[in-house]
Amino acid sequence: MPLKKPAAKGPAPVMKKSEFPWRSEEGVDCPDLVDEAIHYFRPNVLFKKFTINGPADRVLVYCILFISLCLHRIAKCSTAAEALKELEGLKGSKFAVAGEPGWVLGSMFPKPDAASAGDTRRYLKQLRETIIKRIVPVMFLDDETPNKFWMAFAKKSFMNINLTA
Repeated sequence: MPLKKPAAKGPAPVMKKSEFPWRSEEGVDCPDLVDEAIHYFRPNVLFKKFTINGPADRVLVYCILFISLCLHRIAKCSTAAEALKELEGLKGSKFAVAGEPGWVLGSMFPKPDAASAGDTRRYLKQLRETIIKRIVPVMFLDDETPNKFWMAFAKKSFMNINLTA
């Protein structure tokens, strides 16, 4: 899935405006998967079941779970700078991918073959870093106070699943 402004280098292609000609007017920003995950996080996090219809849905599920992990991490932070510092620790942390011990999504994701396992890990790492970059401005208001309409969802778990760092 392409990303419009990846926060880190990785295998995700960069989205071009020509991919969405109906949204390519001047000044209109085309949403990518990370934008959609952030936008639809609050209604989706309330789901106990989620039907996966394709690869985009799998990535959306992972994004929602990672946003939930970010919310859990920054729930007690009082400023955006403090939250960003807290989330920076997630960038370098080890995480499991499909087929490894500790992978919480079980059979929702197919196990990658040995050749593509590295690409999967790099793509998820790039996705995580992009989410971290974009989520902090959403979770905090302009006056650096936490957005209570987002922080209320810190205790919710999507499909009763929680990612580990």
